[in-house]
Amino acid sequence: MKSGCIPKKRILTLFLLIGIIMLLGWLFFSGASESLKEPGPLYEKDPKPAPLDGYVICVDPGHGIYPQEMRGAKNPEGTRGAFQAEHELNLKVGLLLEEMLKDLGAQVAITRTQAQTSLDNRQRADFANELDADLCVKLHADSSPDPQIRGISVLIPGSCAGNDKEMLLDSAAAGEIILSQLLLSTGAENLG
Repeated sequence: MKSGCIPKKRILTLFLLIGIIMLLGWLFFSGASESLKEPGPLYEKDPKPAPLDGYVICVDPGHGIYPQEMRGAKNPEGTRGAFQAEHELNLKVGLLLEEMLKDLGAQVAITRTQAQTSLDNRQRADFANELDADLCVKLHADSSPDPQIRGISVLIPGSCAGNDKEMLLDSAAAGEIILSQLLLSTGAENLG
């Protein structure tokens, strides 16, 4: 090897080693290494409230496995994909959504945490209403006989929900926000 010529890989390795040595030196001499031994963050938490503080949200993973006496519905467990039933997918997504919303500060209630359920749709709506929830999100994974149809849709209460115009407007606004964010984050097709 010629004097003064250091291959690029060796230069990067040298810089990396120097950086690690400097970091270790800082940790040792600054006393920060002691704080690493104790539980808790090295920084103070942001005192600002979480974005969903004060909101109550009901998450309803659609369908479920109902007791035999409740199986009057056409397909109470929902559609079936190649790998799992709709009620299973809805529950997985519902539990993830529950955790995400809690992390954002919301108080979250979920209509079911396991496959078995005894709540019909009316009871699920009553559950959300008794909570005085600011938002109720019902999760479904619809199917189609046409394998070309793929995408996301959001359904909101229509005129059959009664004369509560404020609720209908709030539902429409929430539906638009949820749909736009789902499309943005997934790149899925908008099915309405």
